[in-house]
Amino acid sequence: DSFTQADFAQQTEKIIDEQLTVQMDAFFHLEERGQLSKLQDQMVQSLPSERPKVTKLKFIDKRFDVEQSVSYKGLYTMYHLYTMEADIDGLPSSDFTTINFKHRNGQGCVNGWRWISWQSLQDIMHAK
Repeated sequence: DSFTQADFAQQTEKIIDEQLTVQMDAFFHLEERGQLSKLQDQMVQSLPSERPKVTKLKFIDKRFDVEQSVSYKGLYTMYHLYTMEADIDGLPSSDFTTINFKHRNGQGCVNGWRWISWQSLQDIMHAK
């Protein structure tokens, strides 16, 4: 592999910064098309000086997943999946949303985040 663990650490920190810096309460939602672009300048200027900070980062695993294409019968794709574990200071202790203005070529998106136990996560995954 051409990526080193330092490369993964750098990319993980970049993604955490992009995904978790602009935080809103759990009830934030978009009311009109184009609302994110209207909010972007206002939000970026009022970002807290304390951004979420990665305090611990650990490379956990690499695995492969092979799937047949839904669009092209007979064509298979192999995905290289990497797992990183991160401890992050500066996140709310309750459910919250984040805005990623860089997503979808600048169109942005809102993501909801919820704290659940490991057991609850396993129950959700096994229910699928």
